[in-house]
Amino acid sequence: MALDPSRTIARRGLTGLILVAAVCLPLIALMVQDVVRELRLLRSASADNLQWTLSQAEIEFQEFRRSAERVANGSASDLETLRADFDIFYSRIGTLEASGVFVRLRENDEFDAALTTLREFLDASVPVIDGPDAALREEVRRWPPQLAELREVTRDLSISGLTFFASASEARRDGIALTLRRVALLTTALLLAMAATLVILRRTTTQLQERGRLLSATNARLNTILDTTRDGIVVADRHGRILQFNAAAEAMFGRKAPQVDGLRFSRFIRSTETKHDPVRLESLDGQGRWTMEGLRRDGSTFPIEIAVSRASAGGEDIFIGSVRDVSHSVAAERDLLAAHDRAVAGEKAKSDFLAVMTHEIRTPLNGLLGNLNLMQDTDLTEDQSRFTRNMAISGEVLMRHVDSVMDIARLEAQTPPNAREPVHLGQLLQDVVDGQSGAAVARDTTLTWRWIGPAAGWVASDPVRLNQILLNLVGNAIKFTEAGAIIIEAEAETDRDDPGKLTLELRVIDTGIGIAEDALETVFDDFTTLDTSYRRKTGGTGLGLGIARRLTESLGGEIGAESTLGEGSVFWLRLPLTRTAAPAQPIRQTEDAAEARPLDILVVEDNDINQDLALDQLRALGHRAVAASDGRAGVAMAEAQAFDAILMDISMPVMDGLEAARHIRASNGPCANAPIIALSANVLARNQERFKAAGMNDFLGKPFTRAALQATLERAMSRPAPAPRADDGPGTRMPSDAVVARLRATLSKEVADLIDWLSEADIDTPEIGERCHRIAGTAAAFEETGLRDALVAIEEAAEAKDAPTFQSRVADLAKLDPRRNDASGAPQKHAV
Repeated sequence: MALDPSRTIARRGLTGLILVAAVCLPLIALMVQDVVRELRLLRSASADNLQWTLSQAEIEFQEFRRSAERVANGSASDLETLRADFDIFYSRIGTLEASGVFVRLRENDEFDAALTTLREFLDASVPVIDGPDAALREEVRRWPPQLAELREVTRDLSISGLTFFASASEARRDGIALTLRRVALLTTALLLAMAATLVILRRTTTQLQERGRLLSATNARLNTILDTTRDGIVVADRHGRILQFNAAAEAMFGRKAPQVDGLRFSRFIRSTETKHDPVRLESLDGQGRWTMEGLRRDGSTFPIEIAVSRASAGGEDIFIGSVRDVSHSVAAERDLLAAHDRAVAGEKAKSDFLAVMTHEIRTPLNGLLGNLNLMQDTDLTEDQSRFTRNMAISGEVLMRHVDSVMDIARLEAQTPPNAREPVHLGQLLQDVVDGQSGAAVARDTTLTWRWIGPAAGWVASDPVRLNQILLNLVGNAIKFTEAGAIIIEAEAETDRDDPGKLTLELRVIDTGIGIAEDALETVFDDFTTLDTSYRRKTGGTGLGLGIARRLTESLGGEIGAESTLGEGSVFWLRLPLTRTAAPAQPIRQTEDAAEARPLDILVVEDNDINQDLALDQLRALGHRAVAASDGRAGVAMAEAQAFDAILMDISMPVMDGLEAARHIRASNGPCANAPIIALSANVLARNQERFKAAGMNDFLGKPFTRAALQATLERAMSRPAPAPRADDGPGTRMPSDAVVARLRATLSKEVADLIDWLSEADIDTPEIGERCHRIAGTAAAFEETGLRDALVAIEEAAEAKDAPTFQSRVADLAKLDPRRNDASGAPQKHAV
């Protein structure tokens, strides 16, 4: 039982007062005793006797001196007086030397020196004093000078002694005063402690009175609560005999309190496991709530929950039991379990139905579509061809819907174990982007990916499920994004306790139509579509996100979405993964086979035409090539995937080639030591030195031939580049005429737009150099040297702020306007 805080404070106050008194009173008694002793010493005559003795020594010396002077003047009758005075003075000096009361005084150097001088004179004079009168009279005549000196010595003896005793008396009085002050302080402290104790006792008394009133009110409220609570409250003694039975317990057990007073409570409850054994209340103490059976007066039983706690009253242990009738809860739980079993059975039946029906639908649908394909290869009329084509399109849409439904049915019917195998995250993301880029371009939308923070390489996961999740999310983003942008962000957070584990977060961010806030809660439900009207622009079963959710959960992750209507959406998933080593590569048979291995090459180029040309030539040489559209994207791809070489354009938006090269070299990524080849139409030597200072290994000027590209790769790789593939034709093969025509048309449009823009642009416009440099690179790729030179001249004039030269070079460029050449019908060598 907790102690009353007020009584605790009072006890502590009294204890403190006793301790203070126990310390202060003995100290005060000792100090008072010391004061009394010192006062007695001051009242004693010993100090006065000592001072009288010192003064008497000086007087007796003067008496002796006067007797000596009279004898020296011829008075024979004074010899006996002289001897008597000498004896008296001799005795006085002897007293000062031998008496114990003068021990401390003899420790004074001045007093001791004077005493020694007098002793030497007295010891030397004793034979003369005790000798014949004539000899004494003769010696006394020689004493006056010596006695004059001894008079001062005697005076010093007296004064030093008196001074010493005066100082000692003063010190004793100071000691008495200090002791009295200490007594006063201790007395004050004792009085303050007594006053504080009185204040505490008074306050405690007031608080105890207030607590008494509160306790009475609390008891009244508790009694009211006990009488009105729905739980039965039973109070029993340590033997289990009932002491108190509230109204709820009376109604619960069908007995009045007087009827059960003194009876054992175990008669009214029993365990559901051991029904014939009596229940001991102490075994339930502090064990939480127990489910048991209660016994009514009519013998019927009902389920109860009981919790027992121990308390103390009047020094005796008591048990307080809280009993609750849970008949309704048990019935509700039983109904809930039955409903759950029915729901599980219904879900299983639904899943089995979907699995069977979708399979049965897919089988004839596959035959239908196959026969339609065969029919399209026969001779059909124009109407028949149109009909079969429409039927094939509708059949393919239906097949996709059936596949989605089958995915749901398969996931719900049986969840296969996850395949744990090495997965390169960067390659997986690149494959998803490559596979979906066509659909994105069809909707005039860009699709890219990047790492946020350090890249994670190889991990152990299920590549099929992870790929399907990303395809569903990206496909959904493409479906609702038109003329916008989609980017996949990947971020890996390493586990602090285990560096071999990480949490991967993938975010698919789009600038599409967005999702209303109230629709976000159901966006991952099956058969959910954002637009259910007859006018909706996008198709689908509404199962893609539901499948993504199921697959994410099967991988132990979580998935969610955030969106702003009209601005775009972010779909994210977090997966726990484990780092793993790259899978072992198959052993190459010969060194020649190793030398012929195609290279993985990254092309970082912002100009679409130059990018297409570079990729086409690299692939014609037998290499695998991918592209990034600016320096930042190139850095991200270089950190995510290992490339054998990197072709880096210099002038690009967002991040130029020099800065991108520095980032790659400074990173610890897989391409930190890969050869980087600079691509630029600016072939000045000083610029090439800048490229190498930024960490680039070689330089390839625009325009470049396939032979120059191959030679540069051989130098960068320090070995011969692989030969072109047999199916690519000779090494001088160029893109098809259709591709070249399309690229030339794009270049012509860019030149025409640039001429119109330069005619109104100010020389201080910062975009002049960037646009001229980019188009000059494209012109160099088509060997349009005149156009390239004109653009470089404009770029240099703008950089030098040379307005006259700038206007002149713009005018020269206008003469190369492809629109003029088309109008004249006679294009020149430099025309595009």
